[in-house]
Amino acid sequence: MAESQTVAELRALLEKYAGVFVEDIRELKSSSQGTDKISVTLRFVDAASLVRITHAAAGANTGGSCYEVGVPVDGEPMSESLGRMRFQYELGLDGKEPVAEWFGLFLVWDLVKREVLERKEGERLCALWNGAPRW
Repeated sequence: MAESQTVAELRALLEKYAGVFVEDIRELKSSSQGTDKISVTLRFVDAASLVRITHAAAGANTGGSCYEVGVPVDGEPMSESLGRMRFQYELGLDGKEPVAEWFGLFLVWDLVKREVLERKEGERLCALWNGAPRW
């Protein structure tokens, strides 16, 4: 099954972050009504990217839907545990709160500000997700 446009765009944005590996990204359906949410599992080996993506997730109100899949061992330095750090985000798509799109917008704003993503591409994604450029 081909990825939806939102899933494909989120995957492409997440892959632009240094030290971030998209281990899984997929649509979850609970009924024949269509997609209810997108599940994203990421592995981090770069602390700065972890902070940036966590900020985007918080801005998109995913806080209650973020699960630690692999975390540091108690007392272990962050630098030694980064490769095991995995987080799973569940981004709702119920039509009332388009959390997946909000998450994408926060990623776009960050990437354009840091000149990792071209402005023209950022403008296209902002239009796709009904957001305004913030850079």
